[in-house]
Amino acid sequence: MPRIRHSGLFKRCGHAARAWPTCSDPWWFRFHHGGTEHRFSLNKEERKPAGYVMDKEEARKLQNKYRLEIQESKFRKPAADAARSTDVRLTVGDVMKLYLENHVQVPSRKKAGQVVMASLLNRLRAMQLPAANGTVIALEAKPLDDVTGADLDQLHRDWKLKATAARGGCTGPNRALKRLRHFFNWAIKKKHTDHTPFKCAQSHVNTMDFPKEPGRTRRLEGDEEARLLQHATTPLMKVLISAGLETGCRIGELLQLTWADVKADQGALLLPADITKTNEARDIPLTQNLRALLDMRRHAPDGTEHGPTAFVFGNEFGQPVKYWRVNEAWRTTCARAGIRGLHFHDLRRELASTLRESGAPDHIVADVLGHANISTTSRYLKASRAGLKQYVQRFEEHRREVAEHQKKATQTQQRTKGVGIRTSFAHAPAAGPENAAVARAENPSKLLN
Repeated sequence: MPRIRHSGLFKRCGHAARAWPTCSDPWWFRFHHGGTEHRFSLNKEERKPAGYVMDKEEARKLQNKYRLEIQESKFRKPAADAARSTDVRLTVGDVMKLYLENHVQVPSRKKAGQVVMASLLNRLRAMQLPAANGTVIALEAKPLDDVTGADLDQLHRDWKLKATAARGGCTGPNRALKRLRHFFNWAIKKKHTDHTPFKCAQSHVNTMDFPKEPGRTRRLEGDEEARLLQHATTPLMKVLISAGLETGCRIGELLQLTWADVKADQGALLLPADITKTNEARDIPLTQNLRALLDMRRHAPDGTEHGPTAFVFGNEFGQPVKYWRVNEAWRTTCARAGIRGLHFHDLRRELASTLRESGAPDHIVADVLGHANISTTSRYLKASRAGLKQYVQRFEEHRREVAEHQKKATQTQQRTKGVGIRTSFAHAPAAGPENAAVARAENPSKLLN
C-alpha cells in the first residue's frame, strides 16, 4: 500500500503545506481501503460553489465522515470519478505527464531548466477551472480537447503573483501560459490532439493575447561602479563584480568556470557548452583588467597554483561557491552602497551598451554575450545618459554646420546673380517722380503699405 502523506488531507495548489490553512484553494481527500484508492476534492463532492473557502476544521470533519463511510461500505462513488470511468479521452494530466517525461525531464536539458518548466506545469495542472452546475475542475482532470480560450483567460487571471510583481504582474502568467501553449503544440505534433485552444481552428485567429512585458533598462549611473567595489562584502564579491563588467558573463557561468577554461596563451576564456545557457561554447577575449584579476586568483593560500579542475571564482581553495550565497552577498553589497534596483545581470547590459557605444556592431556584441538571436541583444542595448547627451551635442553641432553651410551657399548664389539682386541701398532707383512711378508699377504690393 502506498504511503499516505499529510494524513490523506492535502491541497494541490503548489503552496507549502504550512500555508494550506490560509490558502483559498480546495481541500483534497485521499484514502486507501480494501485495495482501492479513493481520491477526490472535498469542495466538489460537497457541491460547494466556486470560490468557497473551506477551513481546515471543516475539512477534517468531512475527512472523518468519508473515511467512516468507506470503511463501512456506505460511500457512494463520486460523480467525477464515475464520469471519468466512462470517458476514455486523454486528460490534460495524462498528456502532461508524457510531456514532462519525454520533453522536459530529458538528459539533454539542464537541471535548472527542468526545474523551472516542471514548476510552471505543476502549478498549472492544479489550478481550478469552472465546470458544470457551478462546480470547478482542475486543469489536469479536464479532457485535452475540452480546454477552451475562456479557460486560458481564467488561468491567466487566477495566476498568483509574487509579492514584488516587479514587471507589472504580467511576467509570471505570460511564462506559464506560453509554456502551456508549447505543451499543446507538442501534443499536436505527437498526435494526442488535433487543435490547440490558443488558436481558433476555423479562422486561425489567436485566442490569447499576451500583455507586453516592460523590459529592463537599468545601467550603472554616476559612481555606482566605484561604490559597488568599495562596499563589496567579500573579496569574492568584489572580484565577481569586476569580472561581470569585463566579460558580460552570467553569474552561473562565472561560478562554474574552471582554470582549464582560462587560455592565457590564446588571450581568451573558453566557456564550454555545458555551463552556458544556450548550450553553445563561446570565447571571451581577455582584457588587461581581466588578466590582472585572474593573476591575483591563480594561487592558493599556500602559494601553490590551482589545478585545472579548480574553480576560478570559487573560494580561496578553488572549491565551488553556492549561488544563493553570492546572491545574498550581492543584495548586502547594494544595500551598503545605497544602490537600489540593480541586479547582477544588469552588468551584462552595461558591458553590451558600452561595447555598442564604442563602435562595436551588434553581431559582435551578440557573440560576446552568447545570444543565439541578435534580437535578444537589441533588448540589452540601452544608451546611458552620458552617451545620449554626447550624441545630442553631436546632433546640435551637425545642425549648426548644416545651417552655416546653407547660409554660405545662399550668399554665394546671390553674389553670382549680380544685377538680379535688389537691396534697399546699393540698387535703389534714383529719386524722382518718374522712377517712383516705375517702382510702384514693378512692385504693386508696396501700395498696400
